[in-house]
Amino acid sequence: MYIPSGEWDIILITKRRFHKINSLHVQMIVAMLLACIIPLLMVSVQFMNGYREQEKQKRQNQVQELCADFSNRIQITGYLTNTAQPELAAAMDMAAMIYDGRILVINSELQIVKDTFGREEGKTMISEEVVQSLRGKNLSYQHFYEDTTEIIYQVRDSQGKNVLGSVVFIYVNPEYSELLDDVSRNTFLINAILIVIVLCVILISSAKMVFPMKKLAFTMRQLAEGDMEDKIDVQGNYEVEVIVEAINHMLDDMRSTEQRRQEFVSNVSHELKTPLTSMKVLAESLVGQEGVPEELYQEFLHDINNEIDRENKIITDLLNLVRLDRKEGEMQIAQVSINELLEIVMRRLRPIARERNVEMIFESFRNVLAEVDEVKMSLVFTNLIENAIKYNKEGGMVKVSLNSDHRYFYVRVEDTGVGIPEDAQKFIFDRFYRVDKARSRETGGNGLGLAITKSAVMMHKGNIKVSGKEGEGTVFVVRIPLSFVPEYTNS
Repeated sequence: MYIPSGEWDIILITKRRFHKINSLHVQMIVAMLLACIIPLLMVSVQFMNGYREQEKQKRQNQVQELCADFSNRIQITGYLTNTAQPELAAAMDMAAMIYDGRILVINSELQIVKDTFGREEGKTMISEEVVQSLRGKNLSYQHFYEDTTEIIYQVRDSQGKNVLGSVVFIYVNPEYSELLDDVSRNTFLINAILIVIVLCVILISSAKMVFPMKKLAFTMRQLAEGDMEDKIDVQGNYEVEVIVEAINHMLDDMRSTEQRRQEFVSNVSHELKTPLTSMKVLAESLVGQEGVPEELYQEFLHDINNEIDRENKIITDLLNLVRLDRKEGEMQIAQVSINELLEIVMRRLRPIARERNVEMIFESFRNVLAEVDEVKMSLVFTNLIENAIKYNKEGGMVKVSLNSDHRYFYVRVEDTGVGIPEDAQKFIFDRFYRVDKARSRETGGNGLGLAITKSAVMMHKGNIKVSGKEGEGTVFVVRIPLSFVPEYTNS
């Protein structure tokens, strides 16, 4: 689908903005802000609520003290039967006005003898709480509504035994006082200052934490352009240093892989070119001479034939490597007797061992049945045992051992040959690597046998190890699972 250039620019700008929003820097700032500001606001709200509750409780205590005082004065002056007490009435009116409330005085007959609003005097009070108060149930009732509080306080006789009446004080709960307004303003100002400080600290710290990541990304872009010579040197926190260390390790592997690839290409070119060069020299020698004896023709043609065989072996080994490098779908897995397979391989190689006067011993600890690719496993055993024969000493010995446990079988190939130097043992599975090139030429080796062996072993999910010392022989140990479990991939 064609997208106009203008619309395409808008799409790119939108993507860039989205990536900025989705960046680690922005996410860190948001996360740290939420982690700092939300608790700060919660503490502030809790403080303000606590302060309001404290103010509310203070108002309640004051009103209860007034109710107790009015109850005492009503009992002393006999106000319930004689309301002609202007000072007491004025005190109750003043208290009701101060607390923006209403005071009712009720006698034992449930009649209202005083109403600071002047509306209900002489009427009967039918409140259940007042009735219970007159019956002497509690000294004081407190009822909290949305914006008002009702306090009912008993009026008792001088002995404190009988309830003569009740004082009901209904007042509006205070929303804010001037002090509360000042506290709110100060709290808001402090929160604003703290939020600014926290924001500055977050911006500085997040930028400091993200900077190594940006520098690392820049360095990685340089690496993507082909500059892999230097190691990455980015200082930062522990996690960044771990990432840098992992990337440097990966770069070392990449450099090593690239070096081995170049060596592989060079070795392939050299190995394929050498037999061709030899054949060309032999052919030119025959062409450039007249009256060449038939014996010389036969000798040169025999040499050319050997070079062709050598070229063919190199090509065959390379094709084997290519096939082994493919996925395990090429595996032909079947249950195979490893004992019988080893006996067949050793029987096939005994003539070579007799020519070199090398003794072959097969030691089997138990019968082993395993799920393997018989052809590839035969190639593994053949390469290992044949190398043990070819690189052995005159009158030497090759010992092959077979054992197993509940999960793996183990094949050990030990010889008394020339051995492999310890510093070369980690390279012997590399393609075209030869410990002694002159000796390899004599034995017909091209440095691909052990690479093929390792590839076949890895395809069976096994491993192969080498040990030994130069001049004392070599030991190869192959470990292969008894049951082959293929790896399934999502298509």
